[in-house]
Amino acid sequence: YGDIGYHGVQLAGIVDFTIAYNAEEDRDYTRTDIIAAYEIGRFSRSEAKGALISIGYSELLADVWLSKADLARANAYARERIAQVKTLYRGKRLTRTQAHTQLTNIPIPSGEADSYLQLWDVGREA
Repeated sequence: YGDIGYHGVQLAGIVDFTIAYNAEEDRDYTRTDIIAAYEIGRFSRSEAKGALISIGYSELLADVWLSKADLARANAYARERIAQVKTLYRGKRLTRTQAHTQLTNIPIPSGEADSYLQLWDVGREA
């Protein structure tokens, strides 16, 4: 930075900023790696939380990141199960009652299950 006109206090400030910026970027990448390992089960929740805290995140923020990962995992599971029930129902291997029961066991609300079945009835009748 000295070569492009920064000197003294300005140079020190810009160097400090650059170091802090790069450290934050590294911390973000590390956070992403920790959460990815948690999502696939390589880290337990307590291990992942400890790792996040060790790189400078607060306990509250670590819990938020891990809860977000839990929600993403639950949503992925629900989407997969819904797709399976859809295939079985449209293929007439499940009755409406059986499909509704399987959907609410995911668990999704009864009203949401009814909406799926109503939509899938169109494809089932074809």
